[in-house]
Amino acid sequence: MAAPKQNKNGQKWTEKKVIQYLSRLEKAASKPRNLFIGQQLKKLKLYRDVWSYWKRKFQNNEDITEQMELIEGMFESNLFKAALHDEIPTRIGILSLRNAHGWRNNPKEEVQDTGILLQFVPKTQEQPDKTKEEAKNRAKSA
Repeated sequence: MAAPKQNKNGQKWTEKKVIQYLSRLEKAASKPRNLFIGQQLKKLKLYRDVWSYWKRKFQNNEDITEQMELIEGMFESNLFKAALHDEIPTRIGILSLRNAHGWRNNPKEEVQDTGILLQFVPKTQEQPDKTKEEAKNRAKSA
């Protein structure tokens, strides 16, 4: 349902206000113990979807998009370091990196005895259909 005419809700997030929140989020992301954007948004009394909304609304504002990417990278780094140094369970780290930051298993590399290899694959990139590939391989080997 469309918003009523004269609705001012869309004007709630001005550039100035978003930049103020982003500065606070960047400060929080600079602390290695802060692992998730969602936690920090909650502390600021913001809802989780506001991050996606800001990305859409300010997609043409280079300053805001760069700062948002920086903040996401900082949280990603915090999460990776926490998993690497056993501050959180490795499985939780892997799951979080996959879901929140788009990390995927590298399909070209085998899983090594030393751990799982992960590779960043943008979420927009389509993954090959493994079931079709497996069926072709089985047919060739039969």
